[in-house]
Amino acid sequence: MNRTMRLPVSPGTGLFIAFAATCLLYGPGLSGAFIFDDAINFAPLQDWILGRSSWQTVVFGNTSGPLGRSVSMFSFLASASINGLDPLYFKAFNLVIHLLCGWLSYLLLSWALERDARLKRHAKPVAVVLATIWLVHPLHVSTVLYAVQRMAQLSTLFALLAVLVYVHSRERLESDGRLSRTSGSLLFIAFPVLLTAGMLAKENAAVAPLLCLVLETAYFSRNEHTIRPVVVFHSIFVALPALATVGLLMLFPDRLLGGYEMRDFTPLERLLTQPRALVDYLGMWFLPRGGRMGVFTDGFPASTGILAPPITLLAIIALLAISAWVIAARRTRSYLFAGWFFFLGAHAVESSFLPLDLYYEHRNYLPSLGLLLAAGGLLAPSVIGLLCTSTIRRLAVPAGAVAMFAALGLITSSQVRAWQSKEALVRQAIVHHPESIRAAQALIIEKINKGDYPAATRLLDKLTRHPDPRVRLDAHIDMFSVACLAGSIRGTELLDRALTDAPDRLMVSDVQAIGFLVQVSRNDRCTPVRQDIIASRLARLADRASAQADSAKPKYQVRYASAILYSRAGDWQKALEQAGLAAQPGAPNEVLGLLAECHAMTGNRERAQEILALLDEDVGEHDLSGKKMLARLHALLEE
Repeated sequence: MNRTMRLPVSPGTGLFIAFAATCLLYGPGLSGAFIFDDAINFAPLQDWILGRSSWQTVVFGNTSGPLGRSVSMFSFLASASINGLDPLYFKAFNLVIHLLCGWLSYLLLSWALERDARLKRHAKPVAVVLATIWLVHPLHVSTVLYAVQRMAQLSTLFALLAVLVYVHSRERLESDGRLSRTSGSLLFIAFPVLLTAGMLAKENAAVAPLLCLVLETAYFSRNEHTIRPVVVFHSIFVALPALATVGLLMLFPDRLLGGYEMRDFTPLERLLTQPRALVDYLGMWFLPRGGRMGVFTDGFPASTGILAPPITLLAIIALLAISAWVIAARRTRSYLFAGWFFFLGAHAVESSFLPLDLYYEHRNYLPSLGLLLAAGGLLAPSVIGLLCTSTIRRLAVPAGAVAMFAALGLITSSQVRAWQSKEALVRQAIVHHPESIRAAQALIIEKINKGDYPAATRLLDKLTRHPDPRVRLDAHIDMFSVACLAGSIRGTELLDRALTDAPDRLMVSDVQAIGFLVQVSRNDRCTPVRQDIIASRLARLADRASAQADSAKPKYQVRYASAILYSRAGDWQKALEQAGLAAQPGAPNEVLGLLAECHAMTGNRERAQEILALLDEDVGEHDLSGKKMLARLHALLEE
């Protein structure tokens, strides 16, 4: 293979063209609306814009991850400072981060290809092609245009920077033959700083040390002078965290597994499901199907056994077979080993035992680089070989490249158009994901927002006949809420039907349906059904969740909703009972605030004062809404 693969332009120009093409593809989708998790994560931004909250509360008050994700929240604050909650500036910022990640991907891919003797001469042009594929691939559309997924983007950005710092420091270590000030500073100062920043963007940046271990195994040799700093590094950043995780699982399992209280599947079922998810991700990467992509993936079924469904076992065998093959080829085809285990390693957090949703395509944002490395390294020699043959065969290479990028561009463009509006996104999901309850509910919300209550009721009526009792439960509650909005309430029949499907565990979807009911029932909008009657049904719903501890978040949230409705109705004694049950460890201060109010209204001033004293200590200086609640409670007690 004497001929070097050359692009018609320099690598820098090639990347610039790739960036321009990416911007053109994504441009039409930048003005699309916020969806789903955007609302809960951006609500503090609205409070900040209106002067009801401080910037410190926005940046350090996020609860979507155990570390608070302050880096991501700071970036959202920067977007909001430009033009408020205009989606354009949030999504344009996401696109800029996508381009930065594309550039870092090019640097990492070119480095990896240069380490392979067969590909070294062709590394840069091949890396440009692979980075362009990564930039324009339709699987990443939902990561870029789903505004809150900037968390995943920033996590990837810092993880890539950390990995690049590692490989650069390892090369210095190799060339110097010892740990110098430069290589030591990179390994033990720059790397942990970048790792920490990534984890404060989103916790799955924690995979960066594992990716470094993969590249270490694939590409680096060790001798008596270099092995000690390498062992120390991986002991600190890989072995110790792994041991800490095992210890935490053994001593305090609820710290990591407590979220299963809010899931319809068990840890074992999730572990059995993830091989199927990984195989599906592979299929979507190498054979993208635009209509099947997106965020409405809640219909992905859990594996309840090794043969339930049978494809579970096939997926496990396939992953093991590929892993065995690349291990056997490690010495001759290091790119296969590095790429494949980069893919698996980058999935190590979100495709593990943790209580997360079963399937999301944005989880491939970082792992897909490994697939590109493996596939690019495998195919590049054949493609370059064609360039060394007849003119006709040489022409097949650019023709094939144009066809590939045209196909990817068309699918990506189609996906971007779907993201131009929430309505278009929902309609695509209804067609291609008929099993998605989330898509059906999004369509129902669209009808409600337009005031088309009859259409919303018809859609909900279909869900009341769903085979899953939880879907029926939530649909009956939502039908009652829609009837309140439409002024067509006749009695409690819908709530009573909901109770017949009451499960022994409450989930997030139940809380969302109940939250909507609490919202629409203000000002006695559900008359002739009184708010205390609705509150009693919610209390019974929580009572029936017997398989769930009172401390489970969905359960105490339902109790809190019941207490709110009782307080609205003036039944402070029953409100006190439900608020007391809702005041679990970890419950927000609003629950304790309502509990203090209930004690005050039932004559127990002393207990109200005790709770208020606790709140005085807990509410932060910059928590403006919390201070407003405290001022109201102090005024109440003074009266």
